[in-house]
Amino acid sequence: MTGRFKMKTLKSITIIMVMGLFASACSISRQERNQAENMAWIKKNIGQNYIDDDSKALNINVTPCRISWEEIWYINKIPRDTSFYSFNPGDAGQWTFKKDEGNRLIIISESRIIERELTSGKKYYYSEFYLNDMEKDLGKKMTAALNDLSNFCK
Repeated sequence: MTGRFKMKTLKSITIIMVMGLFASACSISRQERNQAENMAWIKKNIGQNYIDDDSKALNINVTPCRISWEEIWYINKIPRDTSFYSFNPGDAGQWTFKKDEGNRLIIISESRIIERELTSGKKYYYSEFYLNDMEKDLGKKMTAALNDLSNFCK
């Protein structure tokens, strides 16, 4: 091999490596952007579509490994009770949904991972939470976002 051929080969290998690193960095950046978009979308839709007029989800926090919110129940528009919900979407297994007889979606995990803590300190565990079905394909979009987010915390 001549020195010129070795230089061209080395230069080609270097270019291929740089392109590979760039593609990898773009892929990671795209994953981070998708993750951030999913978290923002989940937060917005839990806030906007939470159960009904008698309860509200406040202080919603969404990270890759923890989703939490404070639920306030109202009677005659007066706050009466508060519960705190939290879960790791990665502990769910697979997220699915179904519609109930009303205008609500039931967002379902494979196991009881959704912790509800009452102001008394008593804790309950559920496998589902509810949203109003106010947006086209909300159940499909929410379960896709939760399943995508859960990949980061398994």
